[in-house]
Amino acid sequence: GFSVVKDEGLTYAFINETNIASAYGCVFGTQWDLYEGDSASGDPMQSLKTWEPTFTFDKPGTYTAVLNIGGFTGTEAAKATFKVTAARGAEASGCSQSGSPAGALALLAVGGLLSLRRRD
Repeated sequence: GFSVVKDEGLTYAFINETNIASAYGCVFGTQWDLYEGDSASGDPMQSLKTWEPTFTFDKPGTYTAVLNIGGFTGTEAAKATFKVTAARGAEASGCSQSGSPAGALALLAVGGLLSLRRRD
């Protein structure tokens, strides 16, 4: 199996969860096929031949990934459908103007310390 993890923006990391300890020396090929939509039909939009790729999608949407693991006994596949979302904070705009009471007290305390003068 595998998991898909948001990295940054529209970039996602694909985490290969194949048990390499029990399969060491038996795995000789990996290929990730990425499809747009909620099925693995037609030609993949991208094929990646690496153990754990990262991939940047062109746009948000629903995608399907298939991990093919080749070995001496044949090829096994795992499939997952997932949503690619916009960059973090893309839906919100502006800056937060709220603060915590503890933060305000800390600023007052620092201001008070700065206003103290050493008298000799």
